[in-house]
Amino acid sequence: YIQQGGKKTRLGVAKEESPEQRADALTERLNQFPQDTEAREQLALIYADDYGQFEWAANQIEMLVRMPHQSDREKIRWLEMLADFHRRNSDKAGTRRAYQRIVDMFPMHPGAERARHQLAMMGDARKES
Repeated sequence: YIQQGGKKTRLGVAKEESPEQRADALTERLNQFPQDTEAREQLALIYADDYGQFEWAANQIEMLVRMPHQSDREKIRWLEMLADFHRRNSDKAGTRRAYQRIVDMFPMHPGAERARHQLAMMGDARKES
């Protein structure tokens, strides 16, 4: 028996789980362990990548960013994910807000410099109106 992806199989090839099955398993895990950051991040990615539900994904990321006792590095990474979700949803204002939050929350962190660069690459927000 080989265990892969949480499923045991005699042939050594695990049956692929559908996005729905993975989302259900992660939701159940989060019902039991709401502070499981890895499960919440994976759920956000499923919502964005498999369902195209960027708002659902953003809600999961917001929960991660608000969790106590998380490193600045992790919070910045999650906010960068949030910016990417907004970008993929053609939401320039949301993308800009996510990057600006990094700059505002962590002005001296190297991640803020990356965010400033992204904001500069996006250009002047007034031209988008």
